[in-house]
Amino acid sequence: MKTILVTGATRGIGYATAKRLLARGACVLALGRDFSNFNRAGERCVRVPFELRATDARIKGRVVNIVSVAGFSGHPDVWYGASKGAIMNLTKSLAKRYGAQGITANAIARGPTKNAIYDQ
Repeated sequence: MKTILVTGATRGIGYATAKRLLARGACVLALGRDFSNFNRAGERCVRVPFELRATDARIKGRVVNIVSVAGFSGHPDVWYGASKGAIMNLTKSLAKRYGAQGITANAIARGPTKNAIYDQ
């Protein structure tokens, strides 16, 4: 059984990803800040409170970040587009910093997905 770390697992695509992985039998480490609306927990799902500013965290294995084309092209919600661009840069920086240690870092830039951001 694989153990998969899902960042942003408390809402949106991260939440849907964690839910689907659990349904397929994976163990999920759900990383996030606010678990108040996160109703997935159990023996195969561990909540991992994480504050991005904690830069001393150890990284092992493979990093896969979900970003958005908004990181390339901008977005009407300025902070959303800026944060996606920042995650892309973070992914590149992690790859450069930890690649020599055998750690891979990748980003998946998805297109528009119907989720709560469209309700604003």
